[in-house]
Amino acid sequence: MEHAPTPFGRRFLIHGDADIIELRVTDNPKRAGSMASRRFALYRDGMTVSAYLRACEGLDQPDVARKSRDDLKWDVAHGFIRIIPADAR
Repeated sequence: MEHAPTPFGRRFLIHGDADIIELRVTDNPKRAGSMASRRFALYRDGMTVSAYLRACEGLDQPDVARKSRDDLKWDVAHGFIRIIPADAR
């Protein structure tokens, strides 16, 4: 897998579509009513990255494909979710 630079100077793993999302928080940590909050609400414990991205496509938001991928990286970095590689199952 490749790595992507971030504005924080760190590097985050770009996740594969078959990787599994594990929720690490019980409440939505995003600002209520924000677009990010709407995307976060689509996470389901145990869903694949691909399923999350497809769910986000249903939202009427500009540039949702890029934003949802960015959300994955941000949410992992801040401990809101964990991504389990598909080959680790």
